[in-house]
Amino acid sequence: MIIFEPMNQLEVETPKGRASVWLVTDYGTETEKVFTCIIKATGEIWEFTNQQIRATKNITFERPLHGENCDPPSDADPLRVPAQDSGKAPARRSSLDAEVPGVPYTGHAGV
Repeated sequence: MIIFEPMNQLEVETPKGRASVWLVTDYGTETEKVFTCIIKATGEIWEFTNQQIRATKNITFERPLHGENCDPPSDADPLRVPAQDSGKAPARRSSLDAEVPGVPYTGHAGV
């Protein structure tokens, strides 16, 4: 059994209303994870399975509402680097990679 406490707040919609995930308990293989949530309106603490809850909309992380359409990734993704003739899949730039004029991007070590 593993108990995980998320460092960042994750808001979810539950059968009891909007809540914050406090703990995630993983009992191992062939069992569902259990999300311990604090209901915002009442302060009650309830446990739900992943089938009972849905993450709320978050435009920062481009997470749509459940059932809402989202745009598929574009081929003109600015973080996608064209594949070299090495036969490997193209590397993906990190937002931490610096753009250095005149220096080609080679990807991360081991990519």
